[in-house]
Amino acid sequence: MLAGRRLAAGFAAGIWLAIAALAYGQDAAGEPGRPSVASVLEAATNLPKILERYAAPESEEELREAAETERLRLVGILRNDGYLTAEIALEWPELAIAGAPPVRVRVDPGLAYTLGAIDIAATQPLPEALVDELQATAAPSVGDDATAAALDSLSRRLIWTLGRNGYPFARVETVDVAPEPGLQTASVAVRVDAGEPARFVDADFTRVDRVLQDRVALLVPFAAGDLYSVEKLAVLRQDLAGLAGGDRARVDVVPEGTDGFRLALRVKRASQLLPDTLLSGLGFGLLIAALGIIAARQAAVSAGANRAAVRTLSIATGGVLLLAGGLLALRVFSFV
Repeated sequence: MLAGRRLAAGFAAGIWLAIAALAYGQDAAGEPGRPSVASVLEAATNLPKILERYAAPESEEELREAAETERLRLVGILRNDGYLTAEIALEWPELAIAGAPPVRVRVDPGLAYTLGAIDIAATQPLPEALVDELQATAAPSVGDDATAAALDSLSRRLIWTLGRNGYPFARVETVDVAPEPGLQTASVAVRVDAGEPARFVDADFTRVDRVLQDRVALLVPFAAGDLYSVEKLAVLRQDLAGLAGGDRARVDVVPEGTDGFRLALRVKRASQLLPDTLLSGLGFGLLIAALGIIAARQAAVSAGANRAAVRTLSIATGGVLLLAGGLLALRVFSFV
């Protein structure tokens, strides 16, 4: 354990020294509002554990392979955090120094990039007004940190915009980010597959609780031939959640032919006898009680209690566990 602590401390120190030397003018504390590169790596790295696991001299090859895999993972973390040109190098000294880790980590984070120009291309022609709307949707992302989270948010907003215009099966095919030479911005090229605009065909109520079918049918915001709208779908999902309660309502959009869609609805009433929260609470409560009985049985065995008492505790444990399992299963599988 002491060796592991020395390795961890040596690794952390190596990161700090490398960042101070190679940060291209960036402060090791990081830019305002962003965590420092050192803190990101120290929180994410598994290298100290790898060094400890393969500490034996005969494990050197496995050590280097595992360390290289970890290096690539850490580079990915930095690049997902906006350091698009980040590099990490591992140096293996030929001569071991007492008290020093067997590998030195050099970190070159490069610049922390922000998003620059965003170009959107579609796999098939789209109406000019829709293309303009997609560009307007993307515009607020310009200037954001060039992180994976920012790119994911951009993709989701583009899909929402396409869904609002009648494209229920749109998807983002690729998002390419390229640092611009001499600048701290990165251009973004997004390719979307909008699919085809789709119109409503019908709704499937076969998995809707019978007593709710009429009420659910009144909530469906589409008439035959209506163009798909993600906003209408969001309202429907919200209404059904309020009607049935939480996760007991679900709506799937299913393609129908080449230019249609239908809604597959699943709605089930919450149990009037045992609400979901009560089912869960009773199930977990009984599990805890079973653990207590098991502990009591072990104590009885250790104390030399007679067999009848031990057998009674065993039967009680089995009964409580069966009841707890039944309640939790009822909660989990009551809406499938």
